[in-house]
Amino acid sequence: MLDIQETLNAELKKIVEWLKANKLSLNIAKTHFMIFQPKKKNCSANIEIHIDDSPIQRIRECKFLGIIIDENLSWRSHIAYLKKKLAKSLGILNKARQSLGRPSLLSLYNSMFLPYISYCIIIWGCASDTVLLPVLKLQKRAIRYIFNLPARASTSNVFHEHNILKLNDLFRYQLGVFMYKYHKKLLPNVFNNFFTYNNSVHSYYTRQSNHLHPPKVKSERTKSFVKYAGCVIWNNILQSINIHVKIPCFKKKLKLFCQNT
Repeated sequence: MLDIQETLNAELKKIVEWLKANKLSLNIAKTHFMIFQPKKKNCSANIEIHIDDSPIQRIRECKFLGIIIDENLSWRSHIAYLKKKLAKSLGILNKARQSLGRPSLLSLYNSMFLPYISYCIIIWGCASDTVLLPVLKLQKRAIRYIFNLPARASTSNVFHEHNILKLNDLFRYQLGVFMYKYHKKLLPNVFNNFFTYNNSVHSYYTRQSNHLHPPKVKSERTKSFVKYAGCVIWNNILQSINIHVKIPCFKKKLKLFCQNT
């Protein structure tokens, strides 16, 4: 840890020198650092980071572009934040169903509930099923409000019949759209070599040479990360959907694919 501390302080010193040379300033009061680590390997070492001799505070979580990132990448804090937002939307749906019809309630769902669970879901949607369960329960409750179902009624058929994606299907859908954009080179350049194709791993021809090559994983949980899950869903898409179409057409087919598989 001492080596890491010395390296960080040395690099930060270079950054400060560059900022001063370009007549720029850094708000040290709003500058923090975080150590990403597995939950079972908690780092209790006291690392001291300084910028211009001012100590930088270590934090356990931070909000970045609307997503709460914690040091264990468990996404529990983000889910807790999301639950509060969704609870407000549920309250509005509950009151509105007394005077509005189903089409209007669906519009409210699509404008006040769905955006919260769709935003960056390919990042936090890789959390464990236990962590995601509260959000799924709130989504099911919203559907029961819209379709005036009893509190414990099953919602599976309603999701399917009305072409509404469940939370896990929404994760796969958004991930599939991401992979389509990757294949069509519509993503920022930083993603250009994010995935590996089979034909770059071996030279001989196979029927799956143009498929993506999933990386090796050490646990079941890492199979839901973008790097691995993206390869799996894209390889399945190649066998079921024509990818040589415009993105609106692809999204329609992908939605049906996510619902039926």
